[in-house]
Amino acid sequence: MSYQILRIHKDDPRSWGLMPWLFARIYKFSDTHDSTWTPNEMCTLVQNAFVWNSPFLGLWAAVNDDGMIGGHLLATAEPWGQDQLRYVLIRQAEVDRRLDVGDCVHQAFGLCETWAQSLGLNKIMMVTHRNPKAFRRAWGFTQTKVVMEKNLDAPMV
Repeated sequence: MSYQILRIHKDDPRSWGLMPWLFARIYKFSDTHDSTWTPNEMCTLVQNAFVWNSPFLGLWAAVNDDGMIGGHLLATAEPWGQDQLRYVLIRQAEVDRRLDVGDCVHQAFGLCETWAQSLGLNKIMMVTHRNPKAFRRAWGFTQTKVVMEKNLDAPMV
C-alpha cells in the first residue's frame, strides 16, 4: 500500500479528519519519549497552533490510500512565541515499524526543510533518542549538545 505525505493545516478538510489520530500519536510519542513536555501540554500546543492556523507549526502525516496514518513529523519554529525566530525544532518524527513507507521519510524531511526556509530560517535542530550517528549519515545532522536529566524524586544510583 502506498503512502503520501500530507501537510496538516486548518484549511485542508482532510486534516480535520486526521487530527484525532494525530493527537493519539503525538500523545503516545510525548508519553514515551519526551520528558520536558507532558502529553497533554504537547497536544494543547498542537491543537491551538492548528486551530489558529499558526505558520510556526509544521505537521506532516504519512497517509495511505485508506486514510490510515503510518508516520508523522511535528516541528515548530523556535523559540516558540518570540518575535525573532532562530531555527526549526523537529519535536517528533516517527514511522510505524511495521510499515514500509518508502520515500515518505525523505519527502517529509525535505518538506520540513522547505518550510523552514519559507520562514527565513536556515537551521533545523532535532532531539532524538536514537543513534545520533545514524541521523548524521542519513540526514546530515550533527550532534551539538548532550541533554542530561536528573529526577529529583529518585535516589541516586
